[in-house]
Amino acid sequence: MPAVWEQYGIDANQDGAIDVWDPIDAIHSAAELNCLNRQLVRDASGNRLQNTLAAYNAGFGSVLKYDGVPPFPETEAYVEKILASAKTIVLQK
Repeated sequence: MPAVWEQYGIDANQDGAIDVWDPIDAIHSAAELNCLNRQLVRDASGNRLQNTLAAYNAGFGSVLKYDGVPPFPETEAYVEKILASAKTIVLQK
C-alpha cells in the first residue's frame, strides 16, 4: 500500500532511494514493520504470530479492534497461507 510504504519504507541498501521494487529495501522494510506490528498487537487475544501477520495484512488497528485476527476473509486467508507456506518450507528441509 502506498501510504504504508511512505510511512515505513526504508533505504536498507543505502543507495539514496527508498524503492518498493528493490528487494533489499522491500524485505527490510517488511521486517521492520512486522517487528513494530508484533509490539503493537502484543496485548490482543489469540496467537501472537497470527495477530502479527494479520496486522501486516489488515493493519494493527483492526487486530486491536477485533482483539485478534479480524474476521476479514482476505486477512484470514492471508494468515493461513503464510503459516502453511512456512510449514511447507520447514518440512522440506
